[in-house]
Amino acid sequence: MARFLYRLLHPRVTIAAIQTLYNRSRHYPFATNLSIITIPIGILAVIIGPEISQGFTNVFDRPETIYIWGIWMLVGGFNVAVGILRQHPAVERAGLYALTAPLAFYGVFVIVGLGIGGLVTGPVFCGLAVSCFQRAQLIARSSKERVILRATLTEATLVEVALIETQMAEHAHIEAIPGSEPIV
Repeated sequence: MARFLYRLLHPRVTIAAIQTLYNRSRHYPFATNLSIITIPIGILAVIIGPEISQGFTNVFDRPETIYIWGIWMLVGGFNVAVGILRQHPAVERAGLYALTAPLAFYGVFVIVGLGIGGLVTGPVFCGLAVSCFQRAQLIARSSKERVILRATLTEATLVEVALIETQMAEHAHIEAIPGSEPIV
């Protein structure tokens, strides 16, 4: 485990991952920026704890809630980043679904905890949660469309193979090699 963390946090690996995320942000601006923002927020919530948000502190007496929320943000953001880096839509989609709940959770409880003071931040986080959910749905829909397209292409290929086999059977009188038996 220590070796994995050393490799993951090695400066070259970290810089290379950030550069790749930056390059991919042209194609995935929302998800890339979201993962870049939520990973440090999750880390800070786990390290700092209840002091990370006055809105949470006003609502929750137990600090475990903040730690769980921070881990949830960290895992969701990390999954989105890995999905983008490895170009694996299922992992990105899982990360976006994972981020939907803590973003909405924070949006609601910052309004509840701060009252009027949370009316700016709360709706922004709720909007981010809705956007995460919609982006995950879009990835799921496009994945289903790819599967349908792949199945259709496979069927078309099978039809073409059957057509070629039929044509070959019709021309069975043609010899493959001079002096050999006809192709059947």
